[in-house]
Amino acid sequence: MTNTQVLLGGPGVDDHSGLARDWITPRFGARAGWLAGAHVAAKRHLAAVDPAYAAALSDTSVTSLVAQGGAAVDPAFAGHPWHRDALRLRRYDDAAKDPSVAGAPLPVVLEIVARLAR
Repeated sequence: MTNTQVLLGGPGVDDHSGLARDWITPRFGARAGWLAGAHVAAKRHLAAVDPAYAAALSDTSVTSLVAQGGAAVDPAFAGHPWHRDALRLRRYDDAAKDPSVAGAPLPVVLEIVARLAR
């Protein structure tokens, strides 16, 4: 399995959020790492509190949601000071899955990464 498959949750990887958190934290800081690690908690939270969000999930996302414990509000997640940012990031991530929408140009993405790395 390649490093990319491990990071993205390839075969045999159950905790892609934890892997992302552990990879991102030393490179981009605690906040970015926590937000990456809150990826699944944010999906579970949104599915529990927003029926429109839950209804818009793809079949694949519904299947993974069930495997991740289903829709639920985790008090530790909801009480975290960055949880609203995690919810917003989750919505951005979901929107980025639409293949008909153009993404940011690579130079823009690289500039954002460079700023975060500083």
